[in-house]
Amino acid sequence: MSSSSKSTRVVLSFEKKGSSTTQESITVENPDTTSIWQIKQQYMKKYGLNIYRQGLYLLINSTTTGIEKDNKKGMVSLSNNTSSLSHYLSSSSSHVSILVKDLGPQIGYKTVFILEYLGPLLFVFLYSLRPEFVYGKNDANNKDFHPTAMMGILCWSFHFMKRELETLFVHRFSRPTMPLSNLFKNCTYYWTFGLVIGYPLCHPEYTSPTSYNQIVLGLTLFIIAEILNLSVHLKLRNLRSSGSSQERPIPMVSVSYHFTRL
Repeated sequence: MSSSSKSTRVVLSFEKKGSSTTQESITVENPDTTSIWQIKQQYMKKYGLNIYRQGLYLLINSTTTGIEKDNKKGMVSLSNNTSSLSHYLSSSSSHVSILVKDLGPQIGYKTVFILEYLGPLLFVFLYSLRPEFVYGKNDANNKDFHPTAMMGILCWSFHFMKRELETLFVHRFSRPTMPLSNLFKNCTYYWTFGLVIGYPLCHPEYTSPTSYNQIVLGLTLFIIAEILNLSVHLKLRNLRSSGSSQERPIPMVSVSYHFTRL
């Protein structure tokens, strides 16, 4: 769409679960220079819905581009905050309909990652104290940890500490938030591992594998996997130019980067 001084009136239909749809509107003076993020800011300023709770969907009609008309759902998600509104419109557009959905309570991606990885760390640490309410009161609680069990505890703790540090210093997220409900799903997934694996690992009657070679092989594979995992995370991080970038470049197999072959 070419630049024009003509205003484009954007009609926003706000749909909230459990209530009827209401018609609200804002006016965009220059669609060529107005980004989706700016539209969200205007909507929040006028109607009070937090930017991160807004889901914008362009309703496809004669004012949208030919590419968008091929969308069978009748609407296209305006999820790329950096795109201009004109990217989605035809040159004759003067009235555009956008559906605004309330995405519900949100929580930061980093917050979710930190909490989901914290659970397994804390559960195994609790088991390692061998509390009476978990293992009962008996002389076995005074037994030293078997070297293999201790190695397992250290490897487990190292892995999730690594994940916590990656969340703080490595990962780049295309969105700052996710639905709050995801916190409970993600934590249930990871925390269950901590509950189930930590109990036998720290049990006073823990029985170690009898094969020394099996233990060494397991530790070796763990170290290789951790290095591989970190290197891939760094590779994915470098595909994005910044922490807020929504670009999603496709990772390519590199001759000099052997881990991509695995």
